[in-house]
Amino acid sequence: MRNGLAKNRTAGARRNWDAHSSPRLSRPPAKPAHRIAYVGDRLDNDALPARAAGMIAVFLRRGPRGWMPAEQPEIARAHLRLDSLATLPEALDSL
Repeated sequence: MRNGLAKNRTAGARRNWDAHSSPRLSRPPAKPAHRIAYVGDRLDNDALPARAAGMIAVFLRRGPRGWMPAEQPEIARAHLRLDSLATLPEALDSL
């Protein structure tokens, strides 16, 4: 466990994402896309491409990039909208 999250539930974006704004994976994931949660604070570069790739899109409201799009209608396309990573495990369990 790291930061309270199970190791098999987290991965760095750079490790699994070819181009940050592209829904193509750089290598086949260990799990099917619908079992991968992609967490990011950008709607345009994180949540929407993850959703388009079939992943669980988690929008994290942090910093100006996280709060500016919070009022945009596209935010509803994210499966989860969180204010803190600390709530991620419980939020994923609720899906």
